[in-house]
Amino acid sequence: MNIKKKAVALLLTGVVFGAVVSPVAAAGVLRLAGYRTISATGYEEYQELREEYGFLNALKELVQEEYYLPIEDDTSLINGMYKGLVSGLGDPYSEYLTPEEFEQAYADITGNYCGVGVTMWVNEEDYIEVVSVIDDSPAQQAGIRTGDVILGVDGVAYGGSQMSKAAELIRGDAGTEVTLTILRDGKMQNYTMERKQVTEVTVQGQMMENSVAYLRITRFEMNTGEQFDKALAKLEEQGAQGLIIDLRNNGGGMVDSAVQVADALLDEATVIYAEDRNGRRTYYKTEAGKTQLPYVLLVDGGTASAAEILAEGVQDNEGGLIIGQQTYGKGIIQSTQQLINGAALKMTTMQYYSPKGTAIHGIGVTPDVTVELSADDVDENGDIIDRQLEKAMEFFRKVQ
Repeated sequence: MNIKKKAVALLLTGVVFGAVVSPVAAAGVLRLAGYRTISATGYEEYQELREEYGFLNALKELVQEEYYLPIEDDTSLINGMYKGLVSGLGDPYSEYLTPEEFEQAYADITGNYCGVGVTMWVNEEDYIEVVSVIDDSPAQQAGIRTGDVILGVDGVAYGGSQMSKAAELIRGDAGTEVTLTILRDGKMQNYTMERKQVTEVTVQGQMMENSVAYLRITRFEMNTGEQFDKALAKLEEQGAQGLIIDLRNNGGGMVDSAVQVADALLDEATVIYAEDRNGRRTYYKTEAGKTQLPYVLLVDGGTASAAEILAEGVQDNEGGLIIGQQTYGKGIIQSTQQLINGAALKMTTMQYYSPKGTAIHGIGVTPDVTVELSADDVDENGDIIDRQLEKAMEFFRKVQ
């Protein structure tokens, strides 16, 4: 390997500038030969900056000079440096977002984007894992499931640290195709889907037998609380006597929206509180006034983040019965700050605790009634037997 002596010197000692101390140094000012006069304090600050960033700049120059292909645009190098700084935290939920990635993240919040309709996290093995699939989305129609691991996009492999890049490539213009390489039960399979405009109607409701209403919340977006209030009011007008709220495969979203839903289910109460590293707490509360309907919440391993917050808040305040399986266990909050260059910093800043002080992160919410589903829960016609929903219906048959 050919290593230039100049490059080695730069990387080992930083860029060395010749400096001549002039007679005015005694007055607290240094004059750098060939440069302008600065104060002693300014020179100290310069030295600190050189020590901290001189190596990085020299490394960047070495990459540009020595890489076997010409680098015409160093934007990706700069973004890589910024991303590397944040990835050094070792936190899969903290990241530097380029302006394009931030724009896409904002589209997620509003619930309008063009893609296939999956919510993803980075699992403990540092793989991209599907947490939930949007109803009637290309992903659902193709057979993508919660728990699937996304190994690649259009034939290119992506790991957990590259989730943002993978998400960017999964999205695209409506009518175009994307192929996901999925790992499920130890087997790899490619799924090709046609992207389409995904506008999330996050709350869907219907009346079931015995005047029991059913509301499914797929995700917590900006307008989810409003959608929930309208759907609940409509079902109450139709004579609902009980309510099943389905949070299964709900990957979370905006905490404020989850609290708004909790406001319809609880009287004045603390739903959750968040605590930063200095012990400062932020409380999320509901106000007096709630539905008079008895209700049940359905949860499973795809119930995550804001959906878990709602479930834990209801459970600790004894608002309704929780039925299903242990939830995902994401109980930390990310704050996103837009930067002057149009990019953004998304960073984990706080951890959530239930009203009783129970941590959610890495643990999840334990249902009041556990009902596990298995691959055997299929009838003779191939339809899935939803024993969790049946258990909820059984609860209302007993109380009516």
